[in-house]
Amino acid sequence: MARAGSSRCAGLPAGQVEQLCIDDEAAVYWPVGHSDDNLGITRLRVRPHRQQSLHYAYLSVLNSSSETAEVQLVFEVDGATSAVEPATIPAGEVWEKTVALEAPDGGVLRVWIDHTDDLAMDGEAYAILEPIEAAQVLLVTTSDEAFFFEQALLAMEPLVDPDASRTMSVEDYDALDTDSVSLDLIIFNNCRPHALPDAGSFVFVNAWPADVPARSLGMIAQPDLLLVRRDHPLLRYLSIGSVRLARAHEVDLIERATVLARTTGGDPLVFLCQQPNRQMLCLAFDVLESDLPFRNAFPMLLRNAVVHLVSEQTAWVHQQYCIGDVIEPLRPLPERLREISVARLRGDDFAEQSVPVRGGSFLFGQTDEQGPLRFAIGDDVAYAAVNLTDARESRITPVLAPYDPTERLALTGRLLGAVPWLALATAATLLIGIEWLTYHYRWTE
Repeated sequence: MARAGSSRCAGLPAGQVEQLCIDDEAAVYWPVGHSDDNLGITRLRVRPHRQQSLHYAYLSVLNSSSETAEVQLVFEVDGATSAVEPATIPAGEVWEKTVALEAPDGGVLRVWIDHTDDLAMDGEAYAILEPIEAAQVLLVTTSDEAFFFEQALLAMEPLVDPDASRTMSVEDYDALDTDSVSLDLIIFNNCRPHALPDAGSFVFVNAWPADVPARSLGMIAQPDLLLVRRDHPLLRYLSIGSVRLARAHEVDLIERATVLARTTGGDPLVFLCQQPNRQMLCLAFDVLESDLPFRNAFPMLLRNAVVHLVSEQTAWVHQQYCIGDVIEPLRPLPERLREISVARLRGDDFAEQSVPVRGGSFLFGQTDEQGPLRFAIGDDVAYAAVNLTDARESRITPVLAPYDPTERLALTGRLLGAVPWLALATAATLLIGIEWLTYHYRWTE
């Protein structure tokens, strides 16, 4: 684009440059190039299906060329082909497909288009497949209050490992060496432990320890329950707005927390507290003093807690980023950390580098290359993938100017008019050739 005067086009959103050049005669839109031959992956998302021990990969491919394309989409897990999907994509259309992948141990997924075009970068995309493992859940409650919780957890197999999960009293829990056992989620019902482990995921029903930044100011009789964050994963597929409660705690949140449900007066009834190494879901009422256990919403709420607190909320980074994004952690890092290690996958090796940690966070901006990344955060390891996956970038066909740019610039089509640099380049080439000849034949020294 040619421009006379100050640059008003810098930083404009896509699609506005042409309109600016129409409105402003001092700016001239001069497109360069003519090719439109390109197929690009515009979206790649994966999610585990723990009950089937499968990963589902959703793929979207755009054909921005002017002809129908018949191609194959190749799915590779750790370098081995897992699936091949043929596709016929009409010109300008989008092809979508969800593919089931058997990779219970996880791995790096690479999807690429078996097709050669004018933009190779958007022809492949990466995603991280997390290992699928059944959760180990500990229920801490009295034996006469465990029935509804145990039945809900037993119905979650294989999401929950029934052999590794168990029920115990709070006295037995306080005597337990929590460092010697491996637990993914601990549910406390109508009891509170003397102390919590430094890391983990927890659900507290009607009582919580001092580690939770919330205090009870008293009781509220027969409160109404109103959902605040219907879009939150913990409330997915739930309809509990008509649940009748006998009473609930009047809660004062000492620190910031995500309130998922509240009373009509604004008191939190269901809230999520997140700390650097702990996630704590709290219900400020006794489930057994309500009709919630007799609704389908009760096992679904526990299932969402297992999926979100065990699988998703423990993540340090998102699984997908676009080229050019700045990566920062999703939650505060432990105070003792001064740096983390970031590794970019190159073939079978990882090229590692250190990134400083400041204020419990880090910034990683070297996302100009696509591919998988590994983050070593203390004793934890997290993975992410950087992809182009942008439909605007995949549409490489230049937008034609609605006018003749040579006329707007008062140029002619002759050699010294619209393209004077060709004549200048030719003259420079001749001068270099003459100088080389004179020196080669010793005419000049």
